[in-house]
Amino acid sequence: MKAGIKAVSRVKVTWFYEDEIYLYESVPGSILVNPGAETVRFELRDLYGEDDNFEVVSSGKGGSYAFSTDYFGGGEIPRPLKRFDTQDETIFYHEANRERAYFHLLRWAAAVK
Repeated sequence: MKAGIKAVSRVKVTWFYEDEIYLYESVPGSILVNPGAETVRFELRDLYGEDDNFEVVSSGKGGSYAFSTDYFGGGEIPRPLKRFDTQDETIFYHEANRERAYFHLLRWAAAVK
């Protein structure tokens, strides 16, 4: 896992599903990083208060990344992610038939701006 993931302090998510846009951010204190297992686990809350909080786990192995969530019910199959790194954040991107999701994992300096 690259160094930027170890320093994650906040997560923001934009999720497009069909014709809807959903905005989420991490619940304070919910981000758990395990560099040895290459995982980041965090709880998200809907910025508009329409959805219940839900957990997301992002994991990587050999340069491939995926995420799973408890939002859709048990037994969720990991969904593939593409990774992009900038100076202040790591962005994971997911695209499927009817959805796109952008996970912005902000490092400490970017999170306080």
